[in-house]
Amino acid sequence: MHQYLDKQLKNFDISDIVPAYGDILTALYINDGQLKMNQISDMVGKDKSTITVLVNRLCERGYVDKEKSKLDKRVTYIRLSKKAYDYENEFLTIASNVKSVAFNGFTHEEQEQFMAYLSRMHDNFQENL
Repeated sequence: MHQYLDKQLKNFDISDIVPAYGDILTALYINDGQLKMNQISDMVGKDKSTITVLVNRLCERGYVDKEKSKLDKRVTYIRLSKKAYDYENEFLTIASNVKSVAFNGFTHEEQEQFMAYLSRMHDNFQENL
């Protein structure tokens, strides 16, 4: 899948993004373009230090902006930038393509079962953290 994502990004002439950033961007796209750093960590399933490194790289490339909360300086908001919104259709198309390729040959019922199994597995791990 990683190689497929690399190819898709190249097809859309996006050279400054690697697949590791995709989860963060997707989380932001589906949450009105803004999340707290810890929310991203929870949604993506990676520790805060890893998310911090990835978000910093996205900031350097101009895809997201960081802003400290005015109410609580310990809270950092991550927002999609104009550049990220300019590429939104491309990223959503890539996500759709990945899903289409991954589920090729699966019935709708099989897809639902598979996602239910993954969800249960996720819950099992969450219970044991």
